[in-house]
Amino acid sequence: PDTLTTAQQEEKKNEQLKELKQLMPAALYFHNDEPDAKTLSDTTKLDYKETYEAYSLLREEYIREFAKGKKTTLKDSSESQITDFFETKVDKGYYDLIAFTSQLYDMLQSGAKLEVTLKGYCSPLNYNKYNINLGYRRVASLRNYFFHYRDGALLPFVANGSLSLQTVSYGEETANKQISDSRQDTQLSVYSPNAALERRCEIVSVELK
Repeated sequence: PDTLTTAQQEEKKNEQLKELKQLMPAALYFHNDEPDAKTLSDTTKLDYKETYEAYSLLREEYIREFAKGKKTTLKDSSESQITDFFETKVDKGYYDLIAFTSQLYDMLQSGAKLEVTLKGYCSPLNYNKYNINLGYRRVASLRNYFFHYRDGALLPFVANGSLSLQTVSYGEETANKQISDSRQDTQLSVYSPNAALERRCEIVSVELK
């Protein structure tokens, strides 16, 4: 019976892990050079909830800047592209993160030990060393989100080793080479959906330890 109980526990953990992986956000997005613009720091005090809320307030600015100077039909298309990006990428990523973190907490409470790997990415704007540090700031904001979750509910699991958070930054290395890196052409290098898609961090894996 003891062996069976252990086997059942393992099966339950694997089922929970499968559910957790299904809740992983596709990606979590950031405004240009955020968090903490114009610094070489590789960390931040902000958490992802704060950066998401600030980014969300910029959607009208994105619509205006990306559509600027275009003819009516192209302007309408540009507006719908930006609206779609914020709704299906930025907002959805944040809501998925809330669901993922809730399930993560439940698993840890039930005795699971988990390793989560986070990766940061950037658009090609700025030089590579800067972007690697920016990628780490993005990852740090996500790590802070976990630390601040429910007033620190996950912190005891970090302290006792049940939850490990591994971090990696790719800077701009994986960015689409077709994206503008011109500071003068912010319509394409900052406000275009293609550039915005590169400014993200991802939960790339979660595994039982």
